[in-house]
Amino acid sequence: MSNAIFPTLPGITQVVQFYPQFSTKVQVARSGREYRTSLWANPKYDIQINFEFLRADARQEMQQLVGFYIARQGSYDNFLWTNVDDCSVTDQVFGTGDGKTASFQLMRSLGPAIEPVQNINAIVNVKVAGTATTAYTVSSTGMVTFTNPPGAGQALTWTGTYYYRCRFTADTQEFDKFMNQLWSVDQLDMTGCLGSAI
Repeated sequence: MSNAIFPTLPGITQVVQFYPQFSTKVQVARSGREYRTSLWANPKYDIQINFEFLRADARQEMQQLVGFYIARQGSYDNFLWTNVDDCSVTDQVFGTGDGKTASFQLMRSLGPAIEPVQNINAIVNVKVAGTATTAYTVSSTGMVTFTNPPGAGQALTWTGTYYYRCRFTADTQEFDKFMNQLWSVDQLDMTGCLGSAI
C-alpha cells in the first residue's frame, strides 16, 4: 500500500465525475420476492478526471504525471488523492462517549450518509463535549484513542482533512501531444474509497 500523493500540477483544468458504487447480491424466489445482501459496508467510487489541457511548455508537468502513473505500474499500486469537493470536515461528530470506550474511528458525513475516514491528511483539533483536547493518539487508519475514555453522553468531534485511497483502473493510459508543447489527457479513470479497501 502506497502513501504517494497524486500530484497537483499548475495549469491543469480538472472536471471530476464521481460515481459511488456498491456490491449487492440479489436472489429472487419463485414467488418473485427479492432477497438482497449488501456485500460492502461502505461504497467505492468510480472517479474520472478530464484534463482539458496542460499549459504550454509543460514538459516537466507531463513528465511528473506520466512518471506518477508509471511508478504506480498502472492499476497495480494505490495512492492518495485529494477530492477538492470532499476532503475536509469541521466539528464532525465521530462518536459519543460512554465512560468506558477509549477508541473511536474518525468519520465524515455526506448528507445522511456516514463513512469511516482512514486516510488522514491533517487533524486541526479533536474536541470532547465541545472542548479541544490533546489527550489522544491517532493511528494510521484514523482510529482515535483517548488517554481517558470520554464520559457518558459526551459528543466527540474533529476538524481536519483527509484523502481518498485510489488506484488507476487501467494498465494503459494515453498522454497526447496535440500542438507544439501542448499536451492533453482526455481521461484518467480511478477507483477510490475513504478507507483502505483499495
